[in-house]
Amino acid sequence: MRPISCFVFLVCLALAVVGFAAGCGGRSTASSGVHHSDPLGACCFMDGACTDTTAELCELYHDLGAGWAGAGTSCAANGCSDDDDASPDDDASPDDDISPADDDDDDNDDSALSWSGMKSGTSGNMCGVWGSSASDVFAVGYGVFYYDGPVEDALLHYDGSSWSAMTPPAGLSGRLFGVWGTSAADVFAVGDQIFHYDGASWSAMDTSLDCAMNAVWGISSQDVFAVGDGFIEHYNGSSWTQIRGAMRAWMSSVWGSAASDVFAVGDEDKPGAASGLILRYDGSSWSAMTVPVEATWNLSGVWGSSASDVFAVGGVPSPATAAILHYDGSSWSAMTSATCDLYSVWGSSASDVFAVGFSGLIVHYDGSSWSAMASGTTAPLNGVWGSSATDVFAVGVGGTILHYGSPE
Repeated sequence: MRPISCFVFLVCLALAVVGFAAGCGGRSTASSGVHHSDPLGACCFMDGACTDTTAELCELYHDLGAGWAGAGTSCAANGCSDDDDASPDDDASPDDDISPADDDDDDNDDSALSWSGMKSGTSGNMCGVWGSSASDVFAVGYGVFYYDGPVEDALLHYDGSSWSAMTPPAGLSGRLFGVWGTSAADVFAVGDQIFHYDGASWSAMDTSLDCAMNAVWGISSQDVFAVGDGFIEHYNGSSWTQIRGAMRAWMSSVWGSAASDVFAVGDEDKPGAASGLILRYDGSSWSAMTVPVEATWNLSGVWGSSASDVFAVGGVPSPATAAILHYDGSSWSAMTSATCDLYSVWGSSASDVFAVGFSGLIVHYDGSSWSAMASGTTAPLNGVWGSSATDVFAVGVGGTILHYGSPE
């Protein structure tokens, strides 16, 4: 593999600042995280100065938020909105091929549960969300122009009643894409740097990153994985080490059922094309898994209820459709897809799974089929997490934070 050049990031940054940067590392493309992918970091895979094609891709990622519909294809033509100014109060909802949401609240057992917008206090792009409980939730991201925007845009906390900006760690100067922890006093945030929260304050961890890390997840505070632009890092409780590197791959998300059963998803950079990539860690080494042909572009999110019940989501460039894959313990298979990219997935059980993505798309799996949910926004949604089936948060572009639960 040729060396991954982060210099190109600076070149693409100059191209992207002409408009609204909406993508998140590992959030699609996006991973979502790029959404999880990032329109800027995606160019980190290219060598040397941007070619015309590379610059064009940067602009496509940038212009379409975190979802790329393919060269010469507009989002509108594929049933997706391209509204950079969308907010949680917008009435538009995305079109998709999944069963429509049930609008008959009187006959719907879940009629008391719905998605609603929350006041985030920021206009930044929120990329990841995680909490230790319903009253201890963290959201991370970056300012609309993160390099000169207020750092408060990058780090928010919810105490059960309202969101507020946290005091940023010393040295925070870039983007944050992912967040995960073991408790309220042991939280990791990753992006251009890696930070740790001890329950009182954030501090930078001693790491040497070649490129941004897009997602973080672990079994315990002594067994944490972070994935990113061609690299996988591991934390053993005292230091971070690179356990897999120099990959021509953009890793967007990581999740596992045990220390010896960890999945990482993203897309692999191949000559003339890219394709979905799933790596599995058995406790000693990583190996590539066979991916269904439906995942021909990228995978942005992964989550499971067990080692034999794992979901991966992403997108396919043309025609613009989502990739929803399921692993049953022996092989991956494709599930019903929506028309827009999906960037993140989380569930409370095997029969209660949420996936979020481009143009405010939220879909839900009840154990037998996927159905669309009314989100109330057309803003791209980059991350989803919940403390229970009736307490779920989704974060996205423009400071968008949604909550699923009973009306207050």
